[in-house]
Amino acid sequence: MDVSASDDYLGFRSYGGEAELHCHDFHQIVLPRLGVLELEIGGKGGVVASGRGAVIPAGTRHAFRAGGRNGFIVVDARCPALDEPAVARYSASAFFEVRPAVQALLDHLSAAAGEGEVTGSLRSNWCGLLYAALSQPAKPSADGSTRHLDRALAFMRAHLHRPLGVADIAREAGVGETRLHGLFRTHHGTTPHAMLMEIRLDAALELLANTELPIADIALLTGHADQSALTRRLRQSRGITPLRFRKGH
Repeated sequence: MDVSASDDYLGFRSYGGEAELHCHDFHQIVLPRLGVLELEIGGKGGVVASGRGAVIPAGTRHAFRAGGRNGFIVVDARCPALDEPAVARYSASAFFEVRPAVQALLDHLSAAAGEGEVTGSLRSNWCGLLYAALSQPAKPSADGSTRHLDRALAFMRAHLHRPLGVADIAREAGVGETRLHGLFRTHHGTTPHAMLMEIRLDAALELLANTELPIADIALLTGHADQSALTRRLRQSRGITPLRFRKGH
């Protein structure tokens, strides 16, 4: 379903295959709903998936690739949607963690779409709230730890399909490994590696519930060595196997 207006566009899209590098004369905001979309934006690679979105600033060359069942909320913002500091932030790092305010908007829009109630008024108000949320920078803690943790978590989610070590995560977060361990212990009560494992399992469960991808493919997409590794990890951490979970959904 698409909702269009003269100023901007809001719609639900699915993608297939791969697109060559191209660009638009408007900002494009891509938000997760179902599945995984791989993106290259301005030479930087990442994914839009559960908990992870992207802003493609106007004039930025980008390409995408997707497979299996997928769906995303896309806004083509032809009106001045983001302020200059926000555009500068997304030009430097297009991918972002979906924070509670944005997730609430996604949940509200999906519910309205399911009931066939996405009116022009709702579209306009929803886009305005989204632009305001994305223009608001994350509030750092007194010691800047929130910024480092956000960068670490965003890096994990964007690259969960790749082999990642704590050194890789610490380097991206801008802190040393010892400092990174301390931040995760203080704020999350766990280690960076354990958090990465949970993020990978969450992503695997979402794909199991919402796509028909083979379990072996889901294992590889979420950073597990093979289907057996995913099965073993799910059984240990969540007390269920991929097949049983999928049947339950």
